Amino acid sequence: MPYRYLVALIVAFCGSILWTVNFTSADRSLQGPEQSPVNYSGPEQFALFHKGIRTAEGEAGPAYVRGYRMKELQRAKALARTKTNSRILSAPIEWTERGPGNVPGRTRGLIVDPDDATKNTWFAGSAGGGVWKTTNAGLQWSLLTPNLSNLSTTVLGMAPSDHNTIYVGTGEGFGNLDGISGNGIFKSIDRGLNWSYLPATSAFSDINRLAISPTDAGVVVAATNSGIYRTTNGGTNWTQVSALSLIQDLKVNPSDFNIQYASKNAVGVLKSVNAGVTWSLSNVGMSAGGRIELAVSPVNTSRIFASAEGGISGTDSDLYMSDDAAATWSIVDVSFNSASVDFLGGQGWYDNTVACDPFNANVVYFGGVGIFRLTLTTGSTVVSNYEMNENNTASFLFLQTFANIQYDNGRLTAGPEAGQKKVEVRFGPGINQFAHRFTVPAGATSGVPAASYSYANYIQVPFQVWDVSDGLNPRQLMVSFRDQANNNQFDLVEQFFGTDALLNSREYVYINNVDYSLTPNPSIAISGGHEHKFIYNFFPALVAGGTWTPGSLPTSTLEIQYVSVQKLNASTVTVADPYNAFDGKNKFTTFGVDLHPDQH
Repeated sequence: MPYRYLVALIVAFCGSILWTVNFTSADRSLQGPEQSPVNYSGPEQFALFHKGIRTAEGEAGPAYVRGYRMKELQRAKALARTKTNSRILSAPIEWTERGPGNVPGRTRGLIVDPDDATKNTWFAGSAGGGVWKTTNAGLQWSLLTPNLSNLSTTVLGMAPSDHNTIYVGTGEGFGNLDGISGNGIFKSIDRGLNWSYLPATSAFSDINRLAISPTDAGVVVAATNSGIYRTTNGGTNWTQVSALSLIQDLKVNPSDFNIQYASKNAVGVLKSVNAGVTWSLSNVGMSAGGRIELAVSPVNTSRIFASAEGGISGTDSDLYMSDDAAATWSIVDVSFNSASVDFLGGQGWYDNTVACDPFNANVVYFGGVGIFRLTLTTGSTVVSNYEMNENNTASFLFLQTFANIQYDNGRLTAGPEAGQKKVEVRFGPGINQFAHRFTVPAGATSGVPAASYSYANYIQVPFQVWDVSDGLNPRQLMVSFRDQANNNQFDLVEQFFGTDALLNSREYVYINNVDYSLTPNPSIAISGGHEHKFIYNFFPALVAGGTWTPGSLPTSTLEIQYVSVQKLNASTVTVADPYNAFDGKNKFTTFGVDLHPDQH
């Protein structure tokens, strides 16, 4: 590799690290003195960095058209056919594998051949190496896709009605740093010997899951990072049946293809009752903070488990169960020695899996870094939480997290006047009200004491706040905000916590339990008055790539409410405990050799 390219590569890599570690979490005035920053070094910041280096000056995001890789590949092939005199093209370079041969990668797609009575024939989709096949239970493997243009095979699907038909979805849509972007779906009609590309899927982004009709190999539903799509003619044409993004799991009732469940990151579960044609939210009782994986019990198909990133259990991991086909959800107690367990190991966005016992509806297996087995017992307790639900705000609103805040996975603070109030923050054409504007000392970022919030004036903001606890008699409320930019207006910028305080994304919003009026309230319009009769506080920013246009925001709401859910009693044991963190019964003898920790 030429020296200048090596230097550029090192600089880019180091720059990406510096970019991620310079992002720190915010706190707010109620937390008192400055706290140690929380390091945002996760996949979202790495993705943000790479978005930046692919975005031209003055543009909101990368200008690459979806499906451009396939178009460029076809163009290159056409060009190659015309270059008959090229020595390079007429004499392609031969490559010989030199090893090592003992470094497997992630396997997210797997099929056990139903026509092999010995169950020794498998198809495996590797995260970056295409589709492989073994006929002797993994002793030897053969590559089925040497000529695929995208080898990131996240999901495999064999048609139950025609085992010769296999679909491959490309791209890892989970935010991991080494993930390869998808280019749509490939199809084989001869059990993997030959593959054809489905051009209509080029704009699907990453394909996370596929569901194929048990009676018609041409009916397929795809869960992708750009929505849910459906075909009825084997992939020639597709219809987008849900425009919600980050759909990361898709499961079907094993006895009724009409009943399907999908999960949206940080929102919850969607349900279809007509084979994926239409979808509706079905997540009452859920408060998900990230990725959600689903499993439907084959013993009792109304019972569904969901392994989710979330904070209801006091960790980053929540296990949910529904006994009414996803209409309502309860939390399940996952604990050792009376302490809740982070069973996802802090990285549920990356490795998160759940599977129902095929014989006992009370038993479920789940995990992230390790694997656990849980058995439901009798009895339950009630746990409470405050949560925020976003309705049509995705085009402009991103809810940031506070440091050491309990509710809604760190995105929400509830004050002494919160009680069980349900509040709506409403956006849309013609929607506005006056708000108390506060400023903080020059150069201040996080940890500003309440008394240092100086009342400035009473100005118009592009939203309204309503207490809708009494559905028949809603009341409009007073609201306050921190004008971080000190520019005499409420505006949102993309998440940023750098050294220039004025550019920080810290326009905190405080909701006051005071009836709204067109004039400022004297108890609020004083230093520290933003905390007067304090109900809720949240921490908005502009969504990455979005545009802040106060006069043209879509009709949308941010709902904030108190929720209580049943916490079901259960007993848990470890199946694979890689760090010997729990009971020591199933620890690794030789770490990293017995079993790779990370359950995909």
